[in-house]
Amino acid sequence: MNQDRMLISPSCPWRFRYYFLGRLLGVAFRCQIPLDLSLSTEFWLRLSGFTPCLDDLIPIDDSLRRLKHLQECLRAYESDRDNKLMITKVEEALSAAGAHNFTYVLSDGTLISLLDGQPVHSGDINSTGDSGSDRGFGGGIDPDPAADKMIERGGYHELVTLENADVWVRLVIERRLNETSEQMQSLLNGLATVIPLHVFSLFQPKEIESLFCGAADFDVDVRLLYINI
Repeated sequence: MNQDRMLISPSCPWRFRYYFLGRLLGVAFRCQIPLDLSLSTEFWLRLSGFTPCLDDLIPIDDSLRRLKHLQECLRAYESDRDNKLMITKVEEALSAAGAHNFTYVLSDGTLISLLDGQPVHSGDINSTGDSGSDRGFGGGIDPDPAADKMIERGGYHELVTLENADVWVRLVIERRLNETSEQMQSLLNGLATVIPLHVFSLFQPKEIESLFCGAADFDVDVRLLYINI
């Protein structure tokens, strides 16, 4: 991870905690009590009604930069499959992105199968001993024939190759973008009991963060500033 802000835990089973947190946020907002919340940009994007895309999350998750690079390499490879240099680039990008098998690690460290989102235990990992990459995602995904076929053959025992790498990338992106959808919905349900959610659609994410947390205060010594200028 390349960020210094808090993230919602994607595998937290206690939805009522997020519901309660949503109500607390709503009460603080209505009472104009600034909160010292260092939450990621993704949280404020979702609160304002925006659906984050891969580019939105790259600044807070450096592993997604490697994933995007892999995505670009695969697109180039599709147009020139016989280019040995391109094949080498794709293989290097696969290794850098941690694309070994169809498992991935959630932002809270939970290893899951990319295909069904279920936790993967040590006995489930493929015979090579590979447990996937160092980052990953959870959440719902759309049905896919290629993915269904891999589920029948064991799912997380399926190794990532040049032929199925595009499926791996698609599943990873969908898992990441939906990683905390259930937890976030619980929080919004709690917040909606205090504040109508449509209010937030009038503001940009940064503005909403300022409404909840107040404007950032900077203690500047004008004398030192003048000397250094």
